[in-house]
Amino acid sequence: MARAFHIARSGRPGPVVVSLPRDMLEEDAKISMIDPYPMVRSDPDPRSIEQIVDRINAAKKPVLIAGSGTQYSNARQELIDFSEKFQVPVLTSYKRQDAFPNNHPNYIGNLANANKHARNLVADEADLVVVIGSRLNQQTTASFAIPKPGQPFIQIYPDEEAIGQNLRPDVGIVADAKTALAAALKFQGPRPNESRAGWVAEHHAAQKRYATPSERPTRRVSMERVMADLKAALPPDAITTTDAGSFGQWHQRYLEFDYADSYISPSLGCMGPGVPSAVAAKLAHPGRMVVSHCGDGGFLMTGQEMATAKQFGADIITIVYNNEGYNSIRMHQVAQYPGRPSGNDLM
Repeated sequence: MARAFHIARSGRPGPVVVSLPRDMLEEDAKISMIDPYPMVRSDPDPRSIEQIVDRINAAKKPVLIAGSGTQYSNARQELIDFSEKFQVPVLTSYKRQDAFPNNHPNYIGNLANANKHARNLVADEADLVVVIGSRLNQQTTASFAIPKPGQPFIQIYPDEEAIGQNLRPDVGIVADAKTALAAALKFQGPRPNESRAGWVAEHHAAQKRYATPSERPTRRVSMERVMADLKAALPPDAITTTDAGSFGQWHQRYLEFDYADSYISPSLGCMGPGVPSAVAAKLAHPGRMVVSHCGDGGFLMTGQEMATAKQFGADIITIVYNNEGYNSIRMHQVAQYPGRPSGNDLM
């Protein structure tokens, strides 16, 4: 069990399956407490870090993509310091908007499915892509379209098997995000570059425009108006959880996150985590407002966890977006089999 917990918390954190023979589960055993394994972060090769720094300083339009690994290693401050010292704008990977303060002048967007501006920026303008803490999955890369073949590309990730798994980097470094960034911060940054600064400011302004709702009065319910009202009402440190569903595109685009651990959302479309994750977030952060956003389909799956919230005094707010069906499933059905949607209406 000690080894299982060590694996779950090391390198790329994740679930571990412990399989025990049936006869072991049917017998009594005397056990003693076992101390947990010490957490060890691997230090990167200083020469590799120096090589990365030299390439960033020489680039005209470098872009940094920050993934979940920066969050798991608590590297938020190092990421901010790195971005500022080396004048590198930051994009966050899919569903990881809160990895970097969204109102920081170096924030230029999230690689969400609908954010074509951010994707095109990487594909068409960046002359160096530095990826820290991301496996570069299908969603973040727009089905592996970015970085483009031949585009200068560096990847830092704690799991060796994930480096180059989908896209082969020029330089791959097996390292924890926090230690890698701390090592890089020991080196000299580039000279002040007005051209790069202007380019970063231009794209930060474009991201701010993209995240500003403009109401469309032709809709029965203006989701832009809903998002504008939410942004005005939520305290800066509020925690947002969302379920899977087509409604989630609005939160991805319009809500902004300046605090760590403020956005929880499934990245592979699993339905049902909206309410349970909100309960867990409120128990972990009782002093922060927690708002759960669910489609009607997702809420039907785990809405009963509102009883758990009541039982444990987790005062969460839940908003249900009712479009009377599994709209994302319907969308895929219609795209592949026009005129043949099946089993996705909720009446």
